[in-house]
Amino acid sequence: MILFISFQSNKPIMRKKKQLILALVPILVLVILFGGLYIAIGFRGKASEGGLEVVASFYPLAYMAEQIGGEKISVTSLIKSGVETHSWQPSMQEIFITNDARIIIYNGAGFDTWMQDDIIPSIDLKGKILVDSTSGLELIENTNREELDEHGQYDPHTWVSPKMALKQSQKIYQAFVEADPENLEHYTDQWIIFKTKLEKIESNYINALVNYQKKPFFTTHEAFGYIARDYNLTQFSIIGLSADQQPSTQMVAEIIEKMFEERVNVFYLEPGYSEVYVQVIKEELFQKSGLEIKILKLYHMNGLTEGYDYLEQMERNLLNLKVGFAEDGK
Repeated sequence: MILFISFQSNKPIMRKKKQLILALVPILVLVILFGGLYIAIGFRGKASEGGLEVVASFYPLAYMAEQIGGEKISVTSLIKSGVETHSWQPSMQEIFITNDARIIIYNGAGFDTWMQDDIIPSIDLKGKILVDSTSGLELIENTNREELDEHGQYDPHTWVSPKMALKQSQKIYQAFVEADPENLEHYTDQWIIFKTKLEKIESNYINALVNYQKKPFFTTHEAFGYIARDYNLTQFSIIGLSADQQPSTQMVAEIIEKMFEERVNVFYLEPGYSEVYVQVIKEELFQKSGLEIKILKLYHMNGLTEGYDYLEQMERNLLNLKVGFAEDGK
């Protein structure tokens, strides 16, 4: 009898406890989810305490910002080094991080459309400086109608050319001065150092390539149009502006025929791309002309690669172009 009474008296209490636990579950889930975001952003805030908060869409712009801003800024690259940029999409965490930034830098020219379409409309823009680093620059028209929907009206791969990189980095310098005029002298000193490095590289490009006017070079994908335009070369590629595109049999055949016509036996492969199609070209061209294909590298510069940073990859590209042009026809 005592047991019976005891069981009946505890049942309502246990039911209430169960109901309370069930009611708390959604709250706990939200706390965990937003707590994770808060922690991720919080650690970033501690690391950048006292500095100008900067967000860049991807590696080359983040590199420029670091070189110009130095210890006065804290820069976050939304796309991590080496990640394929063409199909990347932001998460909620990237939106939260961007919302905390004072300066937001993106490439523009149809490259990081997610910044303009997804992130910027989702954040508070009050007090922020937006840097479209290709705005007002002379861009190459995208003539491939099949790629207009994905890449838009222009070739967005501006950062591979020293000439264009100089103009993009100047826009970043101007944004820092606008946001933090008290440190004008610091940013100016840093900008002059970085500008001098880029100008030296550009001068090397001009002097080294002057004897190869209109010279054709053959690449994996159409990422080096600004080098071709700015230094008077001619680019041919297996695929177009989209890095994740698959080359057609017809395009491979056309590249083989063009290399045969031009007596070119060097093909430039970007690190991270499959060599399957290059091997086909290599075998077919050898049968057709007897020329032994040499494979050299051109860097897309979307991250630290093989130990080379942004400027070092730019220098390696020039070196490999020079080597390739000297080898053609041998």
